[in-house]
Amino acid sequence: MDDAHYLVDLAVETTTGEYEPSRAGRMATRFAKHLPEGSQPVGHRAVPPGTTGVATISVRVSAPAGIARALHVVATALEMTAAEEPGEDFRLGEIRRAVIELAED
Repeated sequence: MDDAHYLVDLAVETTTGEYEPSRAGRMATRFAKHLPEGSQPVGHRAVPPGTTGVATISVRVSAPAGIARALHVVATALEMTAAEEPGEDFRLGEIRRAVIELAED
């Protein structure tokens, strides 16, 4: 399975602060940089500014080491991206749901 790809869908508790137009693009760019080569985000649903809720992200992950590695690289990329966001107005909470499937190429 040298070229295995997985679809990883995560739902994560998220708290956002005031609306900042550049945040989504900035975070998407950083998130993509933290993923392994051959991986790419395929969708997301954000939480409205100034609220707490459940955000989602879907990623096609290149992870020949298996399903656990696929989940790990996406969760790690998400954590690293959130940690790089300035200030305290954006926070990640618990993962509410994780679905990992072998991608059909």
